[in-house]
Amino acid sequence: MKPVLSKLKLKRLLICKTQQEVAETIGVSRVYIAHLENGREPLRGSILKKLADYYRCSMADLI
Repeated sequence: MKPVLSKLKLKRLLICKTQQEVAETIGVSRVYIAHLENGREPLRGSILKKLADYYRCSMADLI
């Protein structure tokens, strides 16, 4: 069973950012961020690193 709120979405909501704001900052589409948050796309190395830097956390915190 998937958690109700993904770690990615929780991190984003805690800093009051939209999917669009995160996407623009790390250079991906809003749809891709939505797919990551909903588990439809796997979290790959380079994007994982960008998101960890953006959220100022370790990569392990996001997976």
